[in-house]
Amino acid sequence: MSEKIITHTDLCIATAKRFIDRIALYEYKSFVYNEQPDVLIYGEDKTTLFEIKMSLSDFNADKYKDCRIKYRAPHWINCYYMPEKDGYSKKKLIKLQRGDVEINFIEREHLGNYRYFVCPAGIIPVEKVPEGWGLYYYKNGKFYIKKKSGYFRSNLKKENALIVHAMRGYASGNVKGIMVNTYKYIENMRWFNG
Repeated sequence: MSEKIITHTDLCIATAKRFIDRIALYEYKSFVYNEQPDVLIYGEDKTTLFEIKMSLSDFNADKYKDCRIKYRAPHWINCYYMPEKDGYSKKKLIKLQRGDVEINFIEREHLGNYRYFVCPAGIIPVEKVPEGWGLYYYKNGKFYIKKKSGYFRSNLKKENALIVHAMRGYASGNVKGIMVNTYKYIENMRWFNG
């Protein structure tokens, strides 16, 4: 039995349903942020970004997005002073070189404390996943973790602007691209996740 062909939108919805915590935005269009996340999950104290990739070429093109470019040192951070072994009175000027971890391996603030690529099984080789990013394969309606995400510093201001924009639309009846894990209330009982 062959697997049904899944579209990008189908995989976005499946990912949002599978990983929803409090609120999930999927293929959400907003003027607040220049990049539209495929799936962004809001939890109580973290956010998780899922980039849905349907082909290897789409995955390869992702590294050229502005938000994926590694920091470059500003012009004023080109050297620092380091005390010499014989005391702090003498300082030695050290030039930072290209390849220094502190400069080149820091990704710009972006959406998501945790970041994953999601693709149909086998599309993205695990060894090609960028440092810190995780990977999920999707096959026959199930998700399989291939690599766990590290922790990233997120752009909290942009995340807040995006969720406020989404909730204003949601309250007005525009639910396109928004999933909310609502509370249910039972008489004489506490609130609980529904």
